[in-house]
Amino acid sequence: MKQNRKSVMPAAGFAAEKGNGGKRELGRLPRFFMLFISIVIMLTSLLAAFTLFRDVIIPLPTPVYQYERVSDISYQVHNRPYEYNNIPVQDMNLVYITAYTESILPVFKYEISSQNEAEFNGYYQLIAIFREFDPSNPSVIISEDTRPLGERIDLNYYGRDLSIIQSTEVKLADYLAGITDLDNNHVYQLEIGLQTDISVKKNSTEVLRLTERPGLKIPLSDVTFAVDINNPTDTDDTVWQIRRWQLELNSLPEWVYPVVFVLGLMLFIFFLVATRSRKTPGFNRQLRKMMRQARGRLMIIGDKAWEPEWCVTASNYKTMIKTAKRLKHPVFCFIDNEGSMPEAYFYVYYGENNYCYTYNGQPDRDWLQERNSDKKNKRAKNSGRMEQEILFQLPETPPEKQEIDITNSDRDISE
Repeated sequence: MKQNRKSVMPAAGFAAEKGNGGKRELGRLPRFFMLFISIVIMLTSLLAAFTLFRDVIIPLPTPVYQYERVSDISYQVHNRPYEYNNIPVQDMNLVYITAYTESILPVFKYEISSQNEAEFNGYYQLIAIFREFDPSNPSVIISEDTRPLGERIDLNYYGRDLSIIQSTEVKLADYLAGITDLDNNHVYQLEIGLQTDISVKKNSTEVLRLTERPGLKIPLSDVTFAVDINNPTDTDDTVWQIRRWQLELNSLPEWVYPVVFVLGLMLFIFFLVATRSRKTPGFNRQLRKMMRQARGRLMIIGDKAWEPEWCVTASNYKTMIKTAKRLKHPVFCFIDNEGSMPEAYFYVYYGENNYCYTYNGQPDRDWLQERNSDKKNKRAKNSGRMEQEILFQLPETPPEKQEIDITNSDRDISE
C-alpha cells in the first residue's frame, strides 16, 4: 500500500509561534521577567507619588563606622648579674631564671584608626594582676590581687585616629615576696596588662565599644619561666546599624508619575493577556536533541501521512535512528501542536510498512536498559567482541492480517 504524502516542510523550526486563542508563546523566564518589570514600574511610580503627600521612612542596615584596631606588645627582661650570666638585659621570647630576674619592662601600643571622624570617650590604665591557682585544678583561681601600675587616663577626644603608648617597669621582687616556697605545688601567675574601655560615638550615638586587656602572663611557680603574650587579634571591621532613611523624589514633575504608572499597567496587561508561557519547554529541548541525532536523514512533514494499522511501533528512538542510517532510509517527522499536549511522530518506511516512534515528553521505556547495553557494547568493542544491535526484524513482505508487537510496545496494533 502506497502512502499519500501531502506536504513537506523544511526542518527550520518545530515550535508554534502562537498558542491557542491567538496568544503568542514566550519562554517562562522572559515572560516572567517582563511581568516583573511592569509590576516594579507600577509600584515605583505609586511610591514616588505617595512621597509627594506623606513622608516615607525606610529602616535599612547602614555602615556607620569602619575602623582598624591594632595592638602590639614588646618587652625586655632585666637581670641581676650572677656568676653564669653577665647579660643585664634580655630580649623577648627567651627562657628566664626566676631567682635572678630583677624586673620586666613592657611596652604597649594600642591604636584605632578610621577614615571617618568620631568621638572617643573612656579610659585606659596599666595594671598588674597577681593570681594563685588551685594546685589540684589549675583552672580554679584561689586568690587574685589587682594593683595599678600607673594613673588612670580618661579619654575625651574627637578625631580619626587614637594612639595609646604605655610602658612601665615591674619588679618581680614585689610579687615574689608573697611566695614563701616555690616547691609547695601552688601555681602563681603575674599578668601585666593595659586595661582599656573606649566608647566610639558618632553624632552623640555610640557605634562601638572596645573593652580589652592586652598583656603579658608570667608564671612564677617554677625555677624558670617564659612570658606568654596575650595580645588580641588585629581587627579591620565595619559597624552596621539600622538607620531610618526618608525617601524623597523631587527631580521629576508630578505629572510624570501617573503617566509612568499607566504605561506600566498597559505593559503588564499586554504580557498577561496577549502572551502565554510555553507549556512544555522540556519537550522542546528534548525534541531538538532527537532531531540532531537524525541529522542528515530527517525530513519534517506537515501531515501525519501514514495509516496506524500499517505502523510498527519502535520502543527506542536511538536504535531506530541507527537502523535508519544503516539502511540509508530517510526519517520523517510530524509535530502535532494542536492537541492539549504536543507530540512528535517519527517513522521510517520499509517496503509497505512504516516503523514509527511517538515522543510525547515521556522517556523511552527501555532507556535504562539501553544505557547499560551501551556501556557493555563499549567494553566489548574495546576487547574486539562488539555485538551487533538489532532494533526489529524486517519482514520480507507485509502481512495482510497479522498482529505485530515490537519490544513490548504500549500500543496494540491490529488490523
